[in-house]
Amino acid sequence: MKEEVDVGIIGGGPAGLAAGMYLARLGVEVYIFEKDYYGGLLIDARRVENYPGLEPMSGPALAALMKQQAEMWGARFIHRKVDLITHFDERIHLGMEGDTVKCKALILAMGTEPDVYTLDGAKECYTRWNEIPEEIGDVIVLGLGDAAYDQALSLYEDGVQVTLIGNTIRANHILKEEVRKAHIPVIDKVQLEKVEQEQGKFVVHGEDKVWTSSAVLVSLGRIPLTEIFNYDKPLPAWTHMAGDIQNGFNRQASIAAGDGIKAAMIAMTDIEGR
Repeated sequence: MKEEVDVGIIGGGPAGLAAGMYLARLGVEVYIFEKDYYGGLLIDARRVENYPGLEPMSGPALAALMKQQAEMWGARFIHRKVDLITHFDERIHLGMEGDTVKCKALILAMGTEPDVYTLDGAKECYTRWNEIPEEIGDVIVLGLGDAAYDQALSLYEDGVQVTLIGNTIRANHILKEEVRKAHIPVIDKVQLEKVEQEQGKFVVHGEDKVWTSSAVLVSLGRIPLTEIFNYDKPLPAWTHMAGDIQNGFNRQASIAAGDGIKAAMIAMTDIEGR
């Protein structure tokens, strides 16, 4: 790992991968830092049918294609967590355990994390269907949006007995129809109060009813990943956001990829003459 590169990108989801691909193709030296897995939310997507120009495929397959394309043009992938961002002498310093990398421009594409903070006990639950042990045969999925329905269908296809519970159904009509055909129970208009563990089981409490299962998956929304950056203050010089970290409810791989390329184009002007 070099001490200085042209552009640093924090986050290896669709926004970060698209930005890295665009910059590397133009001969810019770029590092993509990712602390977990490349692909962002695509890794959990059962099927992606609306990415422009591509046939339907699984989320992991699309993520692999995007990473391969960025790699083909020379983007470098650094599997490290960036803990600190500072500015000094017209360079942005990215601090990691035992190392620092300087860059002329920075793209923040860290994405989001599951909201496990608004429901008591949610932190003890699963947030990704593919992290649930194979031996577990029944799961309650909390949430009634697209992601909750998609994860429920993934579990169902793995032979798991699934129940969807939440307040308001927000999933699109295609996912609702798939869930109906799979005969997955959907319980709506529930005001969730807390999740507890009793005698090896998870107990979900509503206002006037409880449900029990071997595991609970929480899909109650997402919040921006801003642990290394103060989201409330103006962006520092030569720093740009891209993808889900700034897009609120508009979370689509194609939107994030476009955001990444837009940020990359702006970063190109940042590094010219520097």
